[in-house]
Amino acid sequence: MPDYESLQDTKIQGQVIPVAIVEWSRLRAWHGDKVTIAVRTSQVPDGSTVTVKILTKDGNTEVDTVGGLSVSGSKVDHDYAIQWKDKSVSADKNAYVLKASIDDPKVDSALSPPLMVDLEPPVLSF
Repeated sequence: MPDYESLQDTKIQGQVIPVAIVEWSRLRAWHGDKVTIAVRTSQVPDGSTVTVKILTKDGNTEVDTVGGLSVSGSKVDHDYAIQWKDKSVSADKNAYVLKASIDDPKVDSALSPPLMVDLEPPVLSF
């Protein structure tokens, strides 16, 4: 029997782990702009419910929650308008990150890269 032949009915034990990644569509935005929240998944069935939390980068203080999103084709693209006048955000904190959570199967994403949001209008001098 040659060296490369062996039993073909052996099993390899492994575990498939679902994964979720969340990102902003832009790097910088103004208050009132629309941005897209993009969630990409692997090994998550269509129809799974996704909840996305918007957090401050420094203190991980929750600013807003977007719920009721549904996975379709291993992804979620949600248009989000930055309307935070009624939220407790300060102008000195301008970096915001996302965290996505899926209930079934239980998956939590890592924090997204930050989105820089200018909450106050620019000061122009002439």
